[in-house]
Amino acid sequence: MFGERMEPGKAANHYDKKTIAGMKYSCFFLNFIMKNSFYFFIPIFVLTLFSGCGGNRPDDLPQLYPCKIKILFKNEPQTGTSVSLVSQDNKWGAIGVTGNNGVAEMKTQGVYPGVPAGRFKVLVSRYEVTSRGDEIPPDEKMLFNTVFANIESTPLECTIEKKNNELTFEVY
Repeated sequence: MFGERMEPGKAANHYDKKTIAGMKYSCFFLNFIMKNSFYFFIPIFVLTLFSGCGGNRPDDLPQLYPCKIKILFKNEPQTGTSVSLVSQDNKWGAIGVTGNNGVAEMKTQGVYPGVPAGRFKVLVSRYEVTSRGDEIPPDEKMLFNTVFANIESTPLECTIEKKNNELTFEVY
């Protein structure tokens, strides 16, 4: 039991010989790993390095071009704003979230940096989340006009060209 005082050597007496042998094997194995960790972890590191994070790039993914989109509200850059590009030409869309400077770096399918050339509808949304207590779910309030968050009503459109693209949109 916890808190009981035991005499030196007495605690180990209740283990049988099989358990002690297993403990020695475990300690030997861990000691071997620690002494040879360089050789143990090199294959794991190499496999991780060559496997990549996002998997293979789809064969039909077109050439992507860098795209940064800045979102302004009342002439101020907006942090934490979701920006989506919905293609009018092909199946590849892009998403991004604005940082402290109000700029979102767009990624196709949310994974591949850049956007294919073409025409896009631009969707913009940002929610203010406030908690009213533990038992009541958070209250979400759209900070911008909901017209910008709907594909049917957004007036925002852009054309991504075969170059670096830096675009700015003002929402209300």
